[in-house]
Amino acid sequence: MNEYCTLTELKRQLVPAGTTTDDTVLLLMLEDASRWLDKRTRHRFYPRVATRYYDYPAPHPALLVLDDDLLDLTTLTTENGAVTIVASDYLLLCGDNYNRTPYDRILLKDNGTQVTFAYSSSIQKSQAVTGMWGYREEYSEAWEDSLDDIAAGHAYTAGGTSIYVSDADGADWAGLTPRFQAGQTLLIDSEMFSVRGVNTTTNVLTVMGARNGTTAANHAALASIAIWRPMRDIFRATLDLAAWLYRQKDKQEGGAVGYPTLGITLNPDTLPVSVREVLKRYSEVSL
Repeated sequence: MNEYCTLTELKRQLVPAGTTTDDTVLLLMLEDASRWLDKRTRHRFYPRVATRYYDYPAPHPALLVLDDDLLDLTTLTTENGAVTIVASDYLLLCGDNYNRTPYDRILLKDNGTQVTFAYSSSIQKSQAVTGMWGYREEYSEAWEDSLDDIAAGHAYTAGGTSIYVSDADGADWAGLTPRFQAGQTLLIDSEMFSVRGVNTTTNVLTVMGARNGTTAANHAALASIAIWRPMRDIFRATLDLAAWLYRQKDKQEGGAVGYPTLGITLNPDTLPVSVREVLKRYSEVSL
């Protein structure tokens, strides 16, 4: 799940139009290529809701340094959960920059009500941060309006595997079709879905709900649907890596890094240029 490229986009590069024989293996390769990039860069480029815990931040009690990429903060507590710090009392930073995502630290304002973090029973896990996590620059542009919604008369029931939409193969904001594709992550109200299949005849999306830390819920007819758009360099690297894997699936290369999931090996020297550029930019370890 949480593929950074869709099945349709990959198939356009690899197989003749209308071919469905390898859809299952292509989706697998997209997912594995996405997770491989996560692992090698030590970032996750998809959104997820979670609560992360931190010790009391001595010796700088007003500054909480995060161990993951934060996109949006929902709730911040201190004193082992006893005190909620309101949004007007903190600033979110990426390094020393207030205007860039993802954030990697939280700074309490020197003129706020709560000017330092605190603890009561224990310094351990005394600070809790709940929010949307993931690596996405320009986060305000990440959730794109699908220009579609849950179809009239087809309200979604929590736990369902089908979402009826008005026009599954309609154009997106850029005029490209189809707007819905297998491999996308959708947001309806506050629940995320993974699209596993699209029937453009019946306008039905096959989905897995309650993804990425969100909670299964009912959604009314005409509820709007947003689509997660990965950064372009991550999209391109995933597309090229999955295509490379597909072409390599029947052969092995020597001197390579093991990749047991697909029974394929990855030699960094032979990876596509887009993949090497992403690893160079985001990775904390060399190739």
